Amino acid sequence: MALAGIAAVLWQAAAAYAFGGLANGMEVVATRSYLNYRAPPEAAGRVFAVYSGVLFGAASIGMAAAGGLLSSLNPRLVLFLAGGGGLLAAGAGSLAYALRHRRRARMLARS
Repeated sequence: MALAGIAAVLWQAAAAYAFGGLANGMEVVATRSYLNYRAPPEAAGRVFAVYSGVLFGAASIGMAAAGGLLSSLNPRLVLFLAGGGGLLAAGAGSLAYALRHRRRARMLARS
């Protein structure tokens, strides 16, 4: 999204969306595989229901926010902000996961 926002010409934006679509497809497969591997069989339905609810709820909120921003901001800036927000969320999630993993490793080392 951020790359599409800074594209100088249409073909660059199209290439950015193609790259983003490929990356998103890989992320969806990886996330669902991870959840399927980690969720106990008796809770898998609930886990995937929560995952889908969060995914589609966040997409709906994002689209509503982008629609509101488009009336007062340049569309390129909205695309750049959307891409930057996604990168910030990914970074925050990765950091939280790493800290949780490190905390768990320390607890196991003390045992």
